[in-house]
Amino acid sequence: MSERRTEYISIDELVPAALNPKQHDIPELIKSFQRWGFTVPILVCERKGQVAAGNGRHEALVTMRGAGMAPPDGVTVDWKVPTISGWSSRNDDEFNSYLAADNQHTIKGGWDNKLLYDLLNSGDDLEGTGFTLEDLDELAKSNARLADDLEKDNPGGVNFDVTVECDSSVHRQEVIAFLETEGLKVKK
Repeated sequence: MSERRTEYISIDELVPAALNPKQHDIPELIKSFQRWGFTVPILVCERKGQVAAGNGRHEALVTMRGAGMAPPDGVTVDWKVPTISGWSSRNDDEFNSYLAADNQHTIKGGWDNKLLYDLLNSGDDLEGTGFTLEDLDELAKSNARLADDLEKDNPGGVNFDVTVECDSSVHRQEVIAFLETEGLKVKK
């Protein structure tokens, strides 16, 4: 197994994958870079000399430079970008399969819509996340529909009795207040 290493390479020297079927939202990637900087290195296949992961990020950087924008944090002033080197596919079929797999794994995993809503709704700015206020509204509606479906399938919901031991009356009051703010019923 080859040792992986991080190297800064000019975006002009990076060769995009010839058969990359993944489409990218370049304006949204640029917003993300402007907000958080360039945070994930590009993976280069040494055997092919092509980008194996990060084709969209590379395209966004090329677009930014072409538009006269400044390089994002994490990219040097002469547009050198962090890359991961030391990986080689065994053959072209393996390279193409990896290219598809790297993109599909994140798509295939899906989302926990309740947690996603809570995460996005906890901040005050969706800029660069790839999500819009309309997406947030749709998540809220989806979560409400799911809650309605669960209530229909199990009228009254599921009840659990939980005992909590507190080390003081002050701690007990804090726990009760917290549980009640979460909409839970508390036997006092």
